[in-house]
Amino acid sequence: MENEKIVQIYSTTTCPYCNMAKRYFESKGVKYVDYNVELDQARAYEMMLKSRQMGVPVIDIGGKIIVGFNRPAIDAALADLNSPEQGQADKELEEIRKKKIDKIVSSAKAKEAVINVSEADFQEKVLKKSETVPVLVDFWASWCMPCLMLGPTLEKLAKESNGKFVLAKVNVNENENISNEYGISSIPNVKLFKNGMVVDEFVGALPEAAVKQWLDKALK
Repeated sequence: MENEKIVQIYSTTTCPYCNMAKRYFESKGVKYVDYNVELDQARAYEMMLKSRQMGVPVIDIGGKIIVGFNRPAIDAALADLNSPEQGQADKELEEIRKKKIDKIVSSAKAKEAVINVSEADFQEKVLKKSETVPVLVDFWASWCMPCLMLGPTLEKLAKESNGKFVLAKVNVNENENISNEYGISSIPNVKLFKNGMVVDEFVGALPEAAVKQWLDKALK
C-alpha cells in the first residue's frame, strides 16, 4: 500500500489491541493517524458517530469502519483501498462523510468550549482539566457592566479556537470562597490555567483585538 494512504485509529493509551493494530500497520508500511480519545472529547464523539459505540480500537480505512483488531477485515479494507475503482468511490464517499462529521464535531466543540463552573466542580472542571487543555477562567458578575461587555468576546474566541482552550465562567457572587482564594478584588478578572496553575491573567474589559493578542502569547 502506498504511504500516502492514511488510516485513522481511535485509541486509548492502555488498550493492548490498539497497540497491536498500530504495530500491524507499521509492519505493512501503512501510514496512520492516531487519535487518543481519552484526551480529545471531540475525537471520542467522532469515533462514536463512526462506530455507534465507545469500544476501542476503532479503525477507519477509507471509510470502512472496523471495531477491534480484526486482521482479516483490515487486510480486506486495505486491499479495497488499493483498488483504483474502489479507491475513487471510497474517496468520494469519505469526503462527503468527513464534511458531515466535521460539521457535527465543530458544533460539539463549540458547545464544550464554554462552561459554567462553581466551587463544587472547580477542581474537576478547571484544575484537573487544565492538565490536558488550557482553561481560561472568567471571574464575573451580572451587575458588572465591563463583565457583560467582555463576556461575549471571550465566548466567541473560545468557540472559534477549535479546542485550543476552554472558557470557564465563575460568578463571583455565587462563588465567594474560590474568588477569595484567587485574590479577586476587581472584575472582570481573567486567569489562564495550565497544569492546575495560573500562568497568565488580565483585569478589565479589553477589546477583542487585545484579547486575541494576549491569548496568542499566553497559549504558547
